[in-house]
Amino acid sequence: MIQPKIGFIVYGVHKDGLKDPMGVPFVDDKIIANSKKALVNQGMRLV
Repeated sequence: MIQPKIGFIVYGVHKDGLKDPMGVPFVDDKIIANSKKALVNQGMRLV
């Protein structure tokens, strides 16, 4: 079976670690990690 290859790009205005006024990052690294894991678990090759 052919394994699909997929690119994962985090896109957003504040993707480089900028924090909101409360000191919380705008982009949640846990959500990104879970998203990548879900793709791999579905048989995708993540690049």
